[in-house]
Amino acid sequence: MNKAPIIETGLSSLNAVEDTISQRRSLRGFLDKPVDREIIERILFWREGTKRHKHATLAWTCHDG
Repeated sequence: MNKAPIIETGLSSLNAVEDTISQRRSLRGFLDKPVDREIIERILFWREGTKRHKHATLAWTCHDG
């Protein structure tokens, strides 16, 4: 697996994958396999309260192996 890019969000509690998803960026560039759907759902539901992330979708962040 390639190292994820550093993304400055001001939220130190998020790891690189969570940061990437929260910013609606693609994970395909640095992951060698799909992210579990449960992880994506957990992150999206956790972030759902903010307008910026409310419209994020699983299709945007997940990919088939």
